Amino acid sequence: MSAPPPPDVRHVFVTDELGRRAGLLLRWEKRGDGWWGRVCYPAPYDAEGWALVEDWLPANVIERA
Repeated sequence: MSAPPPPDVRHVFVTDELGRRAGLLLRWEKRGDGWWGRVCYPAPYDAEGWALVEDWLPANVIERA
């Protein structure tokens, strides 16, 4: 028996206190307080660059690109 295919990865925008940035939505999850998305997106790391962050974010900060 083969495993089911992974869900589609979607381009999204993440909007938070740092502004609007591009990201990749990897998965949705329904929780008691609503929908959350597992997203990879860039975040400031230090004065010289950015880091790639993977985090669960509430649906209200995720927008389809």
